[in-house]
Amino acid sequence: MNYEPSDIPPHESWSESERWLWAKLCRGEEADFNKEPEFGLTDTDAGWDPRREVSPAFLRAIALNDPWRGAINSRGVRIVGAWIRHPLLFADTTLDHEVALEFCRFDAPVNLNGLHTLQTLSLSNSVFTAPMDMGKIKTVKSVLLRGAAFGGEILMTGARIGGSLDMKGARFQGTVNMEKISVAGSLLFAGALFEESATLAAARIDGKLNFAGARLCQVDISGAHIEGELRLGRENGLRTSWGKDARLLLNDTFAAAIVDSPDAWPEYIHLDGFTYNSISGDAGGGAIAQREVAWLKWWLRRNRPFSPQPYKQMAQALDKAGLPDKARDIRNAALEETGRFKLSEISVG
Repeated sequence: MNYEPSDIPPHESWSESERWLWAKLCRGEEADFNKEPEFGLTDTDAGWDPRREVSPAFLRAIALNDPWRGAINSRGVRIVGAWIRHPLLFADTTLDHEVALEFCRFDAPVNLNGLHTLQTLSLSNSVFTAPMDMGKIKTVKSVLLRGAAFGGEILMTGARIGGSLDMKGARFQGTVNMEKISVAGSLLFAGALFEESATLAAARIDGKLNFAGARLCQVDISGAHIEGELRLGRENGLRTSWGKDARLLLNDTFAAAIVDSPDAWPEYIHLDGFTYNSISGDAGGGAIAQREVAWLKWWLRRNRPFSPQPYKQMAQALDKAGLPDKARDIRNAALEETGRFKLSEISVG
């Protein structure tokens, strides 16, 4: 498709780098610093070449202010390898065009709280050394954060994503708060690395929630509703793994299906109130329904304090999978555990 280039001149305050960016965008082209030797190389430890610096004022002008906003054609804003050194503030604003700021470096807080965008937003493979606030963001399409690195806290509380939220291979050094997030597609963390806790409490996900191949600490999914799969296990040669004393909170969570591998679970799992329809999927190591009863008991005993509900739920799922003998064994195990629990109460008393 051919695009009619714009002849809107740059603002007089813009730097040489920003004027170069504007010329590229006016022609409907991707502005890739990495392909231009004149802008130097990146160095993630010492800071990047100053010739790559782009000011937040420039980004706000081309995204929000006429005549520059009106001059952006349907390809939107696509910038690769820029250095943003000062706070980027797009709180409570609306973006009309697709925006992609990829392989960029952000060395100050990014505030997108309440942002409304009608197109895809991509920050894939970018580095964020300060906190990122995407709380209450509302998108019509997907948000792409594949391979991004977050050095500070990331907030997405109450966000409403109209497509998928793709965070495959992302790295999180700070806490991740996605409480009450709503995702119309899938929420993808495959291969991601979490060094601190993450919460998706009371989340609503219409597709799958994928942690396959991720490295996790404490994850709180309590009260969430997942219309697709809750997936843990192996993907692309990686397996889900957990740090020391890790916990997975699934209290009062619903998932249409669990797809996992036997080694994908942490030492502590909170299962009270966790419900699911299917345990027949396989993410390496066979489906849960096909495993030995000993493994099923081992998995259920990881829930503490004891509750009969996880046993009842597992038995129902096994019945649905056409395995009544295993379901009976799990119901008997629940009776045995109930007896032990009551006996321990008497002993303590």
